[in-house]
Amino acid sequence: MTKKVPWLRVFVEGVVIVSSILLAFGIEAWWSGRQDQALEKAHLEALREDLVESLHLLDDSTDRFDPTRSSLIALLGQDLASQPVDTVASWINVGLFALNGYEPRMSALADLAASDQLGLLTPPVRRQVSEVTRALNYLSNSQEELMKFQERMVDPFVVSHLPLASVLSATRSDVLGFSEPLPDEPDW
Repeated sequence: MTKKVPWLRVFVEGVVIVSSILLAFGIEAWWSGRQDQALEKAHLEALREDLVESLHLLDDSTDRFDPTRSSLIALLGQDLASQPVDTVASWINVGLFALNGYEPRMSALADLAASDQLGLLTPPVRRQVSEVTRALNYLSNSQEELMKFQERMVDPFVVSHLPLASVLSATRSDVLGFSEPLPDEPDW
């Protein structure tokens, strides 16, 4: 006697097993998506904080740049020997010693790149972050070029047109924080 195979029951059990597996994959994908969204949100917040800090640093740098530019123009456009030492010292103090580079804060982006998680960000966000990073790096590079210009053009001009010992003694208290005369100051 042959046993009758309950095909309907086998079919229903197969559908239940396949459905259970597909449901488990769906739940796993949903959970993974939620975790990725939470991670993306955390990265976006960190990027936002870096950009806000970079903006504050840029504002500070820009506020210092305008007087620096004016002082350098004044310094290059004058007969320094005919100017009072205090005036020249002020130009040098603001025009030369106030230069410092702008370094945007981009640690969150560096962390994302190092951990190979840039793919968590949507393409429009990645594109926007790339454009902002490029602009901030351009500003940083521009200030570096200004400092190189100072070293290459302004510093030699000042050295050749100004008795530096008198300017150093006039700016010493402002720049170096003390006012006693240096022993045996050379007459440069």
